[in-house]
Amino acid sequence: MLTSSYPIKGSNLGPFIQNIVKGLVKKDVEVGVMIFSTSKEYKEYKKDGAIIYEYPYTKFLSPALHKKRGLIPSVKAGIIPKLELLGYSINTMKYLIRISKNYDVIHAHWFLPSGFFACLLKSKIKKPILTTAWGAEFHLSNNMLTRKFLNYVNTKSDCVVTPSNYMKVRANIYGLDVNRIDVIPNSTDLKMFSLKRKESDKIIIGTARRLVHEKRVQDLIMAFSKIKNINSELWILGDGPEMDNLVNLSKKLKCVDKIKFLGMINHKEIPSYFSKMDICVNPSIQESMATITMEAMSAGCVMVATDGCGNDEVITSGKDGFLYEGTNVNDLKNLLQKLVDNPDLRKSIRTNAIERAKFFSSDKIAERYRKFYIKLVN
Repeated sequence: MLTSSYPIKGSNLGPFIQNIVKGLVKKDVEVGVMIFSTSKEYKEYKKDGAIIYEYPYTKFLSPALHKKRGLIPSVKAGIIPKLELLGYSINTMKYLIRISKNYDVIHAHWFLPSGFFACLLKSKIKKPILTTAWGAEFHLSNNMLTRKFLNYVNTKSDCVVTPSNYMKVRANIYGLDVNRIDVIPNSTDLKMFSLKRKESDKIIIGTARRLVHEKRVQDLIMAFSKIKNINSELWILGDGPEMDNLVNLSKKLKCVDKIKFLGMINHKEIPSYFSKMDICVNPSIQESMATITMEAMSAGCVMVATDGCGNDEVITSGKDGFLYEGTNVNDLKNLLQKLVDNPDLRKSIRTNAIERAKFFSSDKIAERYRKFYIKLVN
């Protein structure tokens, strides 16, 4: 696997890829994960049953490509990451040529940059390539250069996968041949998120999001401020450039004393928070199929999410969660008020949500990838 996100020392990114790795290892698939290092050293070690190859990309500057919750956000954020791009590109291709000799299939995560590098070296490494489009690549500026890059990867990859039908619709906007794209949903580690629920006197509403504008946490705060219930509390797990704006908004709406801004939480600790939440909200309008949706459902939270963005491929509204029109604060407020006022409804939805989440277990999703690998090798 070639990826720009994986949970290693110094970075919490990519737990959804880690879920696939763990599932594959259980099925006796030998997995190697290539991820650029958060240090200047080359490291090779065993983790999650796989071999992790941390490769360096800078000799003089301090590694910065992992600093802003992803490679692309990091590059956009400063000069140093931009300067490190050339070293990253050269070293990624150098190590891919070397490491790929030990494996039968190259699984690239994201069209850009991993899929592009794998396809560029296809004649050199002489291995079949499966590329998974996780979402960011189909939300880039729709210009000629972007379309050329995306079409190149879509055509050169032997197999292309994306986690939702919504993403196939997005791919079509860029002129990609969607007949080449298969759908394998995102996954969750059921055991990790099946903790005993901890009841509280308060009704806890929460979210776990990167705090950027398109994740629309501002909508959640505005909706929460309108709820008529003195015994409720909002937890916001996450960090990002919108943090100050969100804190100021909660002060303006006079609800800051009922909101906990908990900052960036290690993914290993999130199940503990979800086990205390009654309602989890995903207000984002830019996703492929959010991991938070399946994780919260498997933890027994009542999931409320925007209609679309892959959420409607997980949630049947009114049965195992609720969907609302994205950016419609009043719609969200009404749903939250309904759930806050009705404990029996929350209990019913919770039971159905836990059952629905089993469909997205890492074991089941890993098996679907394993079948693709066998098909490619044959």
